[in-house]
Amino acid sequence: MLVLNLWRLRLLQELADLGSMTAVAEAMQLSRPAVSQQLAQLEREVGVVLLERIPRGVQLTAAGLQLAAQARELLAHVEAIEADVAQAKGRVIGRVRIASFGTFATTVAPPAVLRLQVEYPELNLSFAELEPVDAIRGVVAHQVDVAVVDDLVPPQASSSSLEYVPLMEDQFYVVLADSHRLAARPSLKLSELAAERWAINESAAAYHGFLLNACWEAGFKPEIVCSCRSTMSAVSFVRTGWAVAVLPGLAAGTSIEGVVLRPLEPKLFRHISAAVTRGSTRRPSIAATLATLWSEANKFADGEPG
Repeated sequence: MLVLNLWRLRLLQELADLGSMTAVAEAMQLSRPAVSQQLAQLEREVGVVLLERIPRGVQLTAAGLQLAAQARELLAHVEAIEADVAQAKGRVIGRVRIASFGTFATTVAPPAVLRLQVEYPELNLSFAELEPVDAIRGVVAHQVDVAVVDDLVPPQASSSSLEYVPLMEDQFYVVLADSHRLAARPSLKLSELAAERWAINESAAAYHGFLLNACWEAGFKPEIVCSCRSTMSAVSFVRTGWAVAVLPGLAAGTSIEGVVLRPLEPKLFRHISAAVTRGSTRRPSIAATLATLWSEANKFADGEPG
């Protein structure tokens, strides 16, 4: 009787989704040779050629594509069985590993984790601060249970094995020194900042690219005179009046005295959601975590940053 290894089937499914051994290795946090060895073992187990070499790597054969599609259905079914078993127990219990990017980690995550621990003392919680792409890879590799991400993440970072649960909209604000000539305005158009010097947090690549695209669409290229590795560094330079910044509300909410926040018109948003393994939302522990994250995120979204 043929007994297939679920882990190897998951690797095959991820190869079908992501398109390359390198991408699978990064997503599953393995070495490329380890992925290759596991898929070669899967080929030996099924006795069918699943991969064929092409000039730039490998591609799935017709049999490989068929098995990958069946693996996707099987893994979803396994997840559903595990969720049903957890649901039948009727208790919010077990391990939940949460990951999020920095500004969510400094604003929403701490009260959410505290509330979860108080309301569900049988939960075994852990938290890691990860950039969205890394957090998504963590969920794919089953090293993270709930990854808080934004929609600035490139589509190729995702996987069909994931589903996304909306948490909040995060509005962008202009950050100005309180002595700046535009500080008295109730709102600002992005184009009105075309002649300004800008401070940007270069370490957040997705945010950086999103903001540059928004400026280009508004008809200008920002003059970046201050390249920082953290939001607080950027805001500190803004405070001097030397530069301006545009930050999402989660980041702007941590700003310091001496600056003002003004909304953009038209409004500019990013959407924040939780990435989880498809089907896992039926688990009481995951459902409770998502509900609490949503509640705490919307407390923040309903308030005024700064």
